[in-house]
Amino acid sequence: MGGFHALYSAGALLGSLVGALFTSLGLSADIHFLILAAAFLGIGLTASVWLLPPEETDTDDTNTELALPSREILGFCLIGFCALLIEGIANDWSAVFLKGAAGARPAVAALGFAAFALTMTLGRFAADRAVDMIGPRRFIRLTVAIAALGVIVTLVPIPPVALLGFGILGFGIGGVAPVNLSLVGQADLERSSESAIAAVSTSSYAGFAAGPVAIGLLADATSLRIAFLPAIGVAAVIATLTFMLPIRGRTSPAVGSD
Repeated sequence: MGGFHALYSAGALLGSLVGALFTSLGLSADIHFLILAAAFLGIGLTASVWLLPPEETDTDDTNTELALPSREILGFCLIGFCALLIEGIANDWSAVFLKGAAGARPAVAALGFAAFALTMTLGRFAADRAVDMIGPRRFIRLTVAIAALGVIVTLVPIPPVALLGFGILGFGIGGVAPVNLSLVGQADLERSSESAIAAVSTSSYAGFAAGPVAIGLLADATSLRIAFLPAIGVAAVIATLTFMLPIRGRTSPAVGSD
């Protein structure tokens, strides 16, 4: 799951680089979008050939379960919400933070998201191997500690140091969401794994939407540097929640061993 999500981050990084290239070439936004639309159409049609065929299901089973969070997966939902809340903060505010709070030049500030996306991609590619070595719960606790360190480093009002902080933050937080989804998919739950994963994904992306808004409101009331501080507490919440997740695994007894 980590490698799968890493491609999402790699796409974000590639998109930012393509945007910078088109801008440097003096292409208008209309031309930029037309080129991308044609590329996406070709990629989508080509990739659809390799999609897995749908599993055969009982045609008499017409029950469609609404994928809402429930008590048994509440911990997974909260971890996903918090993880993507932190991701959303860096995703939407990195450049603004570097330029405003750290005093970076526009060219350096623009590198904030690129640094975050690059290290998040690397962290997600490394996640699967790391989980095999130390277990999923220990992995989440370790990586959110790294993410918290990244937030602290971003607060240093020196542009290169703050930029490094976003890189550390991306490497730390990148693997949390995909590993969390793997955990809920393997947990011994009353509801189907498909429905549980859908509910956790929904909760996670709610955090992705809420984080940048919360930062904006808090920054407006205080300062952008102070507005970043709660992310450290959110990382601590994620680590605490890992102790409350179901222990038994649906497919492997080792899932909850850590």
